[in-house]
Amino acid sequence: MGKKGSSKKSPIFAAVDNDDAEEVTILFGESPSVLTERNSDGWTPLLSAAFSGSTSCVQKLIALGADVKAVCKDGDSAVHYASVQGYADLIPMLSKAGASLTLLDNDGESPIDVAANAKVKKVIEKLIMEESAKEEGDEKPKDGGEEDDEGNGYDEDVEEKGDGSGAPPPIRFGSKKTTRR
Repeated sequence: MGKKGSSKKSPIFAAVDNDDAEEVTILFGESPSVLTERNSDGWTPLLSAAFSGSTSCVQKLIALGADVKAVCKDGDSAVHYASVQGYADLIPMLSKAGASLTLLDNDGESPIDVAANAKVKKVIEKLIMEESAKEEGDEKPKDGGEEDDEGNGYDEDVEEKGDGSGAPPPIRFGSKKTTRR
């Protein structure tokens, strides 16, 4: 994990370090490029806000369009920094905005690998499970119908046509009428 650069700070990084979301908004209004500004460690303002635990700045930066998938020179993301610092409340916010919970940094570590505590690990695990369940739930049968408990496609709107006897409906081949056996 990278360390915060201690060299002269640009105004956007100073605003984030001071947890000043209002100043972030003003600076963005003057120059939208502040969202992509990088410090000497390759951090964006969002990475810095996540490391600092600044909920208001993270929210504001996301709302302004900061890249939640950005990484620093070490390959760490905002989720990595929130995780390592123990800011469990930031992780769902970042995930909802599109940040990866499983991204590996340059050392091969994911946010769950660098989690500061069990609470952070549980939050990440829960979000990963929810994402997996959502992805599985998005899969629809090829015929456009719904699925039964075994995952087989069926369509409730299709009724079996028959004579009411319980026998399968007749199958027509050409002009001859036959029944299934």
